[in-house]
Amino acid sequence: MHRMRHYVAVIGLIAGATALSGSPARANLIRNDPKLAFPDVLAAAINGRIEYDYDEASQRGVLTVTNTPWEIAGSETSSFPIDNPDGANKSQFLRVVLDSSGNVIDDPLNFYELKGKIEANGQTFEGILLTGTPTNFGWLDLGGTSMPQLGLDTFDAEIAITGGELAKFYGDSAYMEFTPLIESTFEGSFANDFTGLKPVSNIRSYNSPEPFPIPEPTTLVVLLGGGAALLYRRHRRRPAA
Repeated sequence: MHRMRHYVAVIGLIAGATALSGSPARANLIRNDPKLAFPDVLAAAINGRIEYDYDEASQRGVLTVTNTPWEIAGSETSSFPIDNPDGANKSQFLRVVLDSSGNVIDDPLNFYELKGKIEANGQTFEGILLTGTPTNFGWLDLGGTSMPQLGLDTFDAEIAITGGELAKFYGDSAYMEFTPLIESTFEGSFANDFTGLKPVSNIRSYNSPEPFPIPEPTTLVVLLGGGAALLYRRHRRRPAA
């Protein structure tokens, strides 16, 4: 439910800002219409930040994203909070080196890491939950909006998974999308510095080799469900007064 509210809110804001801007959005996203898939980690942070530093001499820049993971969804009906691991803070970090057109440059600096603690269906996953290497990058620039205080640009990335407690649920690759909610200075160019604040993100697997552990329905839930169905059938058979 939280994820759906996020998607609806962002889509509504993008549509409104595009209408107000009077100019079409420019985009080169990896997925123009991403679908729900699991597992899916939702992250956000009041003090989260997107920062891109461009070096004109080498004609390449480094983009970093930092925010805080809050929840992992194992299915459309199950989710679990992400807590701080013992002796550390939960965190999410992405760093990717790009050329002046926004294409990924193969570089040892390219890195993704997710830290936290998850208790799901009697299992505990703690510490480094996921690591990877970004291999592809996409973007959406809304153009000259008359609402510059709203950071509604969107970015996405494909990440080759290299390790972590959740690696077996994500498989070989993951898809990440992130949106700075305020003060984005991105104008569709990767030949200039830009920043964005309060990034909201999701990282999900479209090729999960193993389902994330989710609780089975309890006996009480099954009985209640069966009882509700029985009452419904009885109601359907009841003759009209």
